Amino acid sequence: MGKYGIGTISQRTGFSPARIRQWERRFGVPSPARGDNRYRQYTDEDIEKLLWLRRQLAAGISISRAIALLQDEFANPSAARSKPQSLAVVEAFVDAVTRLDERTARQVFSEATACFPVEAVCETVITPALVEIGARWERAELSIGAEHLATNLAREWLIRMLAAQPASTAWAPRALCACAPGELHEIGALMVALALARSHWAVHYLGQMTSGSDLLAFARKTSCDLLCVSASRVESALAVYDLALRAREAPRVNVAIGGRIFATYPALRSYVPAWYLSDTATTSVEAARQALGQEPPSSTSLPDDTSIRALQGQRYRLVAELAAHLSKSGDGFAQLPDPGSPLLASATIHHASVASLLCNDLSILQGEVEWMTRVLGPAGVSPAALTNALTEYARLAERTVAEAQVSLHRLIQPVLSR
Repeated sequence: MGKYGIGTISQRTGFSPARIRQWERRFGVPSPARGDNRYRQYTDEDIEKLLWLRRQLAAGISISRAIALLQDEFANPSAARSKPQSLAVVEAFVDAVTRLDERTARQVFSEATACFPVEAVCETVITPALVEIGARWERAELSIGAEHLATNLAREWLIRMLAAQPASTAWAPRALCACAPGELHEIGALMVALALARSHWAVHYLGQMTSGSDLLAFARKTSCDLLCVSASRVESALAVYDLALRAREAPRVNVAIGGRIFATYPALRSYVPAWYLSDTATTSVEAARQALGQEPPSSTSLPDDTSIRALQGQRYRLVAELAAHLSKSGDGFAQLPDPGSPLLASATIHHASVASLLCNDLSILQGEVEWMTRVLGPAGVSPAALTNALTEYARLAERTVAEAQVSLHRLIQPVLSR
């Protein structure tokens, strides 16, 4: 016997009572029982079916086609078959993107939406597909244009799914989801926003390139219970540290962090005084619930090192000088197809060095140097060229900030010896 009235069902799914009754008459979906008072009584499965239909409609599938797919979906639960089928979907999407076949790539997304729950599309289709596409780009097997095509198609789908979620109740917990200040990669932030919205949170999504001051002002103005920020670069993680410190000022904002860079380097997530959500969007929901109303964890940062702070204060000068040196060095940087590559490599070296010093963890700099080796190697920049770049950075930093000499020798030399 059902336990929900049509008003509750309408609120939970975002469909009007008239629309629900129309589908019941026309398609037999949903098929509520009748109570003693002859009122319709709906079940949790009815809610799931209507939410599933909402996802299909958001993906551009007609209602008649969605109803036909619904019968198979609930007769053969997708959870049991998501993994093997999702591998084929990933391969089809990656192949379409590699061929720059946007039409087929979009079709793959539509079919994935029809076959899998939203959470499965995020975790077993989008995530592994983008990882594989990123790996192919690093190996120079795929153009940056193809990588951007894949990312934008995923972003488009996630925004459409987020917009399709029913309105939250007035008493739902409120979250503000965004990229870290200066961060451009927003797929992770979008996935967390979607996962929270599907768990009945009221979600504001601001996307990329929002300053820390604006994020905090928005969170305070809207009385958000949690500010969730995602970072994929070391530079963004360092910006999140400053954001988390300012969030402790009254009125306090509870900050939660996630993204590739925090998943890769545990020392960075311990350094930032904020809640760590999780490695996946779905498991982040439970972590967000646990953070509600709780005092954020303290940073594990070392006692303030004035030379490290001085290095960070001179970052624009150091990065610019190193980039100018690399462009003239004859080590292959000047021959890279993207003229901004020397600047990007210089910024990566600087921020990874500062982060390793602040966290007292050499693996951050080592990991970023290994990443640059994978990305720049196929374009003609040798490991020896990167070693020279590190040595030059140490020389420039020691000249700029004399106190940094001991710290940089302690940091750089083990990396050079690898």
